[in-house]
Amino acid sequence: MSKLNPFDIFRKLEKKEVDIASALYYLKSILEHTEDVTLKLDTIEVISIIKPATQDYFNFLEHLLITDKNYQVRGLIAKVIIENYPKLSFKPIKWILEREESNICLGLIKNTILKSTDSHLKSLLGIDTH
Repeated sequence: MSKLNPFDIFRKLEKKEVDIASALYYLKSILEHTEDVTLKLDTIEVISIIKPATQDYFNFLEHLLITDKNYQVRGLIAKVIIENYPKLSFKPIKWILEREESNICLGLIKNTILKSTDSHLKSLLGIDTH
């Protein structure tokens, strides 16, 4: 694939022209090699649809959450982590809530936590679900 586009990758996955491992590899490659915020956001959206369940992919997303410079990217990654890895998300989400400076990013994270059924995550917002 020459110029990678996350939606093309997803279509190829749906048509079974690529397998899930290859699709995830291409999506990860986009995130590792672009500074284009729109392309990153589109790629993260596709990842959220595919819902990769591996520890390696969680680790990759966690790394991006901590290192990406754009608040929109961090917010969307946090949303994907909360929705797809609720049991693993407590520590990285706690970390980002303590350090994030963007109110937009914080709002997205808090709204995602509120929609979550995970009481441990909700405790980050001071919500007692017991």
